Amino acid sequence: NKQDATSKLSTLNANKENINLRKETIDLDIREIKYKIDKKIEEVSKASAKLEDKTKSMESLKNDEVKTNNDFNILLNKSNNIEKQIQDSKYSLNDYKSKLNIYIEMENHYEGFNKGVKEVLKNKNLQGIQGALGQVIEVPSKFEKSIEASLGAYMQNIITNDESSAKFAINYLKKNNLGRVTFLPMNIIKSNKIDTRNIKVGTSFIGIASDLIKFDDKYRNIIENILGRTIIIDNIDNAIKFAKENNHKFKVVTLDGEILNPGGSLTGGSLRVSGNILSRKRLINEYKEKIELLKAEIDRLYIEKNEVDNNTKIIKEKLKQISIDINSLDKEIIIENAELNKFKEEIKSLKISVEKLENEKDGLGSNLEYILEKSKLIKDVILSIDTKHDENKLQIESLTNKLKEYNSLYEDDKLKFDNLNLNLVKHNQIYESIIRDIQRISEENKTLENKY
Repeated sequence: NKQDATSKLSTLNANKENINLRKETIDLDIREIKYKIDKKIEEVSKASAKLEDKTKSMESLKNDEVKTNNDFNILLNKSNNIEKQIQDSKYSLNDYKSKLNIYIEMENHYEGFNKGVKEVLKNKNLQGIQGALGQVIEVPSKFEKSIEASLGAYMQNIITNDESSAKFAINYLKKNNLGRVTFLPMNIIKSNKIDTRNIKVGTSFIGIASDLIKFDDKYRNIIENILGRTIIIDNIDNAIKFAKENNHKFKVVTLDGEILNPGGSLTGGSLRVSGNILSRKRLINEYKEKIELLKAEIDRLYIEKNEVDNNTKIIKEKLKQISIDINSLDKEIIIENAELNKFKEEIKSLKISVEKLENEKDGLGSNLEYILEKSKLIKDVILSIDTKHDENKLQIESLTNKLKEYNSLYEDDKLKFDNLNLNLVKHNQIYESIIRDIQRISEENKTLENKY
């Protein structure tokens, strides 16, 4: 009936109002949440920028760590190499010192000299003794074999100031039965050096033996007397050729110690070592020089190693600090990542809330459409009921008027009933028909009212 329809329509209108209010609330909530999302996005942007800066700093630190670690390893290897050089130099130093001591001992004990020569050289009470010929000359290493071969037994001859000194030494040897020695008095022996203008010189000619060695000038007469007529040639083939060209007038000696004597005889073969008499003075000087160089080198290496070790310590401290910085920055990055993820999760949660609200709003929209559609239908029904009711009311009024009219006629004509019986019956039938129509319309009205 109309009352139920009106009640339903009121309920629908109330629901519609509630839906509109909820939609307004949802719109407000969505605006607030989106504002929060925008703020969170700003925080994400700031956090991302900070994280990027820290990540770049971490990358820079790690690159610095790699470079510094390489520098550290380079310095460490350099220190180890220097230490090895020091140990090798110390080994060489000890080796040279050992060799030096051996040669000094040999020199002090006159190793390589004959017994008589040793005894004269050791006796410091003998006056005017200058030393053995082999002791007073310095021979370059490349000429040692040739000079040793050139000197032969002369190397063991002892130089004295004069013949008196030689005589005194000879008496000492004779008295003590110490052997025989040849003496070279400086005041008697004269130079006997070749005039190079009198020899044919070729490319194989190296020089006169006395010119190839060093000695004190006071021994010049003796040295030139013994070696001044000896020619040094590079090899035996050239020596033979040279000797022939000069008619075998000179003593010719090769660098390997082969001898071509005046007159044409040749001496050669393996050379017996004579106690390193010529080489040991050179070796002593060389070893002393090498020892000093090695000492200086070791000192330099220690200074360099100290500098490298100091730099290594500095680099090690730098590495330690870099490691501390990396660990600290790593913690900061973890915190920044956590903060960034938190912001992202919050944004995700807020977006879910917006999505839920929008879904709810969409649902409310659907409900509102349903309510509006339902309201329209109910309004149409009410309008239909009202229209039908009005139509029935008008029809009832019309019929009622007709009934009144017929009642009036009936009353008026009642007197004429008898006369008008046929008309009465007819009118009565009409009346009954009208009554039935009224009843029918009433029933229809009740039915409509019950329906809506």
